[in-house]
Amino acid sequence: MWGYSAFTQCASAFDKKVPTLVPKVSSIKERVKFSLGGWHSLLLTEHGVYGWGHNDDGRCGIPIRDHLKTPTLIDFPELFIDVVAAAYHSVALTVTNRVVAWGTDYYLTIGNSDTRQDAYSPVYVDFFRGMVVQRIFSSSEAQASMAISNGVVYAWGNNNGGLFKYGTGNIRPTEVKGVNGFNIGNISLLDGRYYVIYATPLDQIYARITKIDKFYDVIVECSKH
Repeated sequence: MWGYSAFTQCASAFDKKVPTLVPKVSSIKERVKFSLGGWHSLLLTEHGVYGWGHNDDGRCGIPIRDHLKTPTLIDFPELFIDVVAAAYHSVALTVTNRVVAWGTDYYLTIGNSDTRQDAYSPVYVDFFRGMVVQRIFSSSEAQASMAISNGVVYAWGNNNGGLFKYGTGNIRPTEVKGVNGFNIGNISLLDGRYYVIYATPLDQIYARITKIDKFYDVIVECSKH
């Protein structure tokens, strides 16, 4: 890893100007996915997820209120098939297709209640209990998460400018509709605060952009060249 590391997200208390091996995990051969969030890092392997970096609110999934310079294996009874490090939280999908989250709940990013209780270890998102979730989404700038279950898209967390539903504020898991109420065929939570990209079942691609507490669905014209 290399770059800014004030919160030890590069597994060092000092910035890294050149690529440097990350201790403890560089020798792991079964690395599946790496995700860099808001000042924290996650590594998905075949035997679990490692977290390090900023952990004052639990976003690394380790029950220690401090920055973590050394990658630490997250304790959880299930294995994971996907994980995403977001701005101030993390979200993952287990081998039994259940959604879990950890980190700050200030924006209701844990998705379970309005108590805004930070989670220092992974917890199941109760809304998805009994549902089979195929995919999860978030991004390093996002204060929200999304999931797809049987072709339906759900979102929870910061609904900045009405990004996911009319109105403002924070939301628990809510179905997201596309332009004119269409179902969304696929979606990408890019910036995660001000815009998302999605496709309708007719394969039309739209960008949803928020501005002054309103959202606008704008069709994306693709060049043939």
